[in-house]
Amino acid sequence: MADTHLLAPCPDSPNCVSSLATQADKRVAPLQVGADRQSSLKKLESLLGNLPRVDYDVVGQSRIQARFTSRVLRFVDDVTFYVRDNGVVEVRSASRAGFRCQPSSGRISARAAI
Repeated sequence: MADTHLLAPCPDSPNCVSSLATQADKRVAPLQVGADRQSSLKKLESLLGNLPRVDYDVVGQSRIQARFTSRVLRFVDDVTFYVRDNGVVEVRSASRAGFRCQPSSGRISARAAI
């Protein structure tokens, strides 16, 4: 599978960012969480479990689907984490409502926690 297909591509609207995006305005850096896949997944699950207004599901052996809900307006960001064998975490965050990602979005919360 080509790297760009590990996460869904971002649409043309600016409400999505991804560590695998080819467009500079949609690209964010991947996260280095642990030394390998298992340690990164374990740390991500621990962090997500301790953040307020976050629900998540582990999908398969390398993916976490999370939903971050903002405190006041209850906007939801869908965030996908794909963990590589070397522990690097590719991430995609997309807002369900609105035209742009807001500073309180899931991608900011997850990055700050790590």
